[in-house]
Amino acid sequence: MNFSRNFSAFNIIIALILLPGLIVSLWRCAFRIVGEKANQYVEIAVDFDEFKYLSLDENLHLRDLLGLLKTNKASSVIVSEDTLDSLEKEGRITIMTSRDIRKLSLDKNFEIEHPIAQNTVGTLWVHSEDTGLLSRIEQILSLKLPQEKLIRIHQNLLLINKSTQGFRERLGVGFSNEIFDMAEENGLGVILKIRNYPGMTLENAEKFINILPLPAEVSAIMFAEEEVFGERGEKEKIINLMLQRAYRICEIEFLDQKGMKDYVTALAPKRLIARIHSISRKELDLKYKPTTAEARWVRAVSERSVRVLYFRCFLQNEKQLIDDLIAHNIEYLSKTVKALEKLGFKMADDKIKRLSEPRLVIGNPVKSEIFATGLSLFMGLLILLKITISRKMKNGFVILYAIALSAAFFFTKTAYWTIAAGLTGAISYASIGIIWALNDLQKTKERSIFKILPGFIVKILSTSIFGGILICGLYSGIDFILKYDQFRGIKPAFILPVLIAFAWAVKLYGGGIIKILHKPLNSFSLLLISVASFAFLAYILRSGNLTFIKPSDFEENFRIMLEEILIARPRNKEFLIGYPTVFVFLFLYLRKSYAILPILVVFIQMGQVSVINSMCHFHTPFLLSCLRIFNGLWIGLLIGFVALIITLFIRLFYKFGAEKRDRLFLIGYFGYGNGGDEILWQTFAERFATDFPHTQISVLYSDANVNQYDHKYKLVRRSNLLDVIEELLTCKIIAVPGGGVFQSSTSLKSLAYYLFLLSTARLSGAFIALPSQGLGPWNDKTKIGRLLMKVMGYELRKANFISVRDKMSKDEFIKLSEQETVNISTDLVFLNKSIKKPSQRNVHKTLRVYAILRSSVDESKMIAKDLLRMAAVNANFELVPMAMQPDEDEKVWLDAGWIDPIAHIPNCDNIFEGADIIISMRLHGCILASITCIPWIGISYDPKVRAYAESCNWELCINPNEATKEYLEPIFEKLKKARSICSEELHKIAAHKIQIAEEDYQKLYQTLENRFTLLSPTENISFNSSP
Repeated sequence: MNFSRNFSAFNIIIALILLPGLIVSLWRCAFRIVGEKANQYVEIAVDFDEFKYLSLDENLHLRDLLGLLKTNKASSVIVSEDTLDSLEKEGRITIMTSRDIRKLSLDKNFEIEHPIAQNTVGTLWVHSEDTGLLSRIEQILSLKLPQEKLIRIHQNLLLINKSTQGFRERLGVGFSNEIFDMAEENGLGVILKIRNYPGMTLENAEKFINILPLPAEVSAIMFAEEEVFGERGEKEKIINLMLQRAYRICEIEFLDQKGMKDYVTALAPKRLIARIHSISRKELDLKYKPTTAEARWVRAVSERSVRVLYFRCFLQNEKQLIDDLIAHNIEYLSKTVKALEKLGFKMADDKIKRLSEPRLVIGNPVKSEIFATGLSLFMGLLILLKITISRKMKNGFVILYAIALSAAFFFTKTAYWTIAAGLTGAISYASIGIIWALNDLQKTKERSIFKILPGFIVKILSTSIFGGILICGLYSGIDFILKYDQFRGIKPAFILPVLIAFAWAVKLYGGGIIKILHKPLNSFSLLLISVASFAFLAYILRSGNLTFIKPSDFEENFRIMLEEILIARPRNKEFLIGYPTVFVFLFLYLRKSYAILPILVVFIQMGQVSVINSMCHFHTPFLLSCLRIFNGLWIGLLIGFVALIITLFIRLFYKFGAEKRDRLFLIGYFGYGNGGDEILWQTFAERFATDFPHTQISVLYSDANVNQYDHKYKLVRRSNLLDVIEELLTCKIIAVPGGGVFQSSTSLKSLAYYLFLLSTARLSGAFIALPSQGLGPWNDKTKIGRLLMKVMGYELRKANFISVRDKMSKDEFIKLSEQETVNISTDLVFLNKSIKKPSQRNVHKTLRVYAILRSSVDESKMIAKDLLRMAAVNANFELVPMAMQPDEDEKVWLDAGWIDPIAHIPNCDNIFEGADIIISMRLHGCILASITCIPWIGISYDPKVRAYAESCNWELCINPNEATKEYLEPIFEKLKKARSICSEELHKIAAHKIQIAEEDYQKLYQTLENRFTLLSPTENISFNSSP
């Protein structure tokens, strides 16, 4: 029956549908982990032009500089196409304009007499001693310019009828072969950086490509500036030309080069596309220093699986003067390499390693795998509907839904299925967790934030991770792993789960926030709306593949610190917002402050959306994403816990100085089912409420039973330390109404706990009342035990009112407090006027014995067996086992073989009704027997039982080992015969005890009267500060 209730047919059907998708996803993720672990090689490609200029400035031969780069584990050099401007700066060519030539000519008509005189106004005169270089310039320009704009009038002179500054600086004129030779000598790869020229014909583009070094001679090709080669020309045909060559193409990360998507789409299925990370020249000059740049390289490699780094060097700038730029940049390179190697990465020092891509082993999922994972993701929508608006969903609908999706898969393109399933799953599974947690929170009776918290976190996080794993399985193809393609619909996946969670929270808790918004706009409402709106706007702008708000310098440095400490930096939305907000949410929920709960749910949901988003970064190593989520969880919970503690301390500090409320707070071992303790506190509370009707009463109570009895008093959960301390700080009177809580023989922790409560209350200025206390016994064998006894003595001296219940407690009081005397009272249960004396019954035939034993006492089992044997062999002996504390007192009887129900003190309308004799290990069993005038035999497992017997001059109190069948049988017989005499004696004892208890209570009453202001002598006490 339990199985069918917990696992309904709906759940079984859903589980059977989800299971294949989960298995496939885990299988695909395992493949991904294998490929990602093997993806270790990083290619650091330095900007050749920048280092070349450094070598000129520092007077270092270029060949030596390349050797230095190789020694410090650079992998490649990025070589840009020469330009007329760059060649002139190197001194390899001389460029003059027509005006310059005219100035040099003695004959002013020289220029116009030239064969191309009609076009000489904007002509560049390019001279070089290197005829090969000049031929190369002419060859490349002939592919990009009309032929009439070029004329070679001499082997060392080329005229170009185009002279704009942009033309000189940006038009590529090919590559210098000597660079390739030097790079090869030093074991460095070469990445070609090609410049585009708009309008280039297909024929000329093919000639240009054929001029380039062979694919075997270079590491890769990248494109300069913001457009690819062939853009604004015959791009598609030019891409086909590139496809015919085996060049590896570099896609610059975060730079949206025009036409790059077309290259990736066309080349990715057959050619490697390498993602390259770059720090722009402007960023490096204005924003970065070596340490922050190093952190950025590490982040790109470890978090986003970038394996080619475009390494620019630091130049002289306004921020600082660098003495030796080469040494400075070599050190920067070396530290970057060491930081990467520290994380387990290796530098690609040969061509095989530079071109390696072990993630190709992951492969692409087959159609059946895509179907299984997609179906599981689509099921998230059905589950979401089931737990929200369609709770009576029929099982047949689930099957029809699955069939419809199956049909849709076979009639839909795989790409569309993937996009739809991924987006649906991301929205659904992010929403299921928070709604599941909120729904279960409505049902729980638990009131401790720390007991609710684990289940709440598990619910919201487990579904997010489950959905994330399914999405990882669906998007486990090479195109997504290598970031040729990515998750589609990221903005809806961020926004919709938050809106769904908010809507559901408004449904559950919206009354408060709706009331706030319906009121005239005040400062609080305006602040609430502003904060929520700003947070949501920032959330949208900071989320997705393209963010509109960049991190500040402080945030960037904070990120670097986290990465250095944790390896996987957690996301801010998780560890700074989502998880800490859970603490605030539960704190307010438990105090029934529902007004802003919907807004807090939004913040919680932001964190879970971020969890799924982390799993949607398919280029990030899967295990790193998992570590990031884990780090976000534990750091977020730690921050939330610390923030909660700080908030509570601030709250308690405020309460410490606040005006005391007219309230009595009863402290003791209440709510654990102990019948004696329950009667004790209820007796005191009823009497106090009668005398002081305007004073509220709170009771320290066990969590387990706080909801089982409808008390008219406020029950403060024992586990909720905040509520307990608040009561201590705000109540005017703190009372321990007797009992034996001040002892350490069974537990030092218990005594420390009660002393903490007393000290806190006393320091806050509360009136401390300790009537009818039982003190001891003590554990003085340890330093902590002796220390607690000293503290106990101090608190006894500082109490505003104290009395003890027996002579033994008086001796302990004198010893601990070093005071001469204290009033001896008796147990306050004697104040209870509702306990009825049972009617006398004829005992000539059957003797009915009620027995109360404690299972924790070793001899109790022997006593129970003896009593059972006596009942078995004596037809005139009726045994009634009774439990003052059910769990504790029942076990001994069950172990001894008792099979009938066991009577419970709290459940009896008339205590001990029909009993002839009581045999009890419990103190309150003996006290209640005295009140009801039933002869009793006390078994003194604890000194307090014997102390009570002595205070009554009652001789029938024995040690546990004396309570044998041989002893009990004659005693029972004597009591049977002398029952009336014993009852009369107990009646006198009870009357005397009642008088003592009443006198002690009146002393407490008088003390309170002297301490607090009375409304009038004939009116009840009210603890208000003013009449």
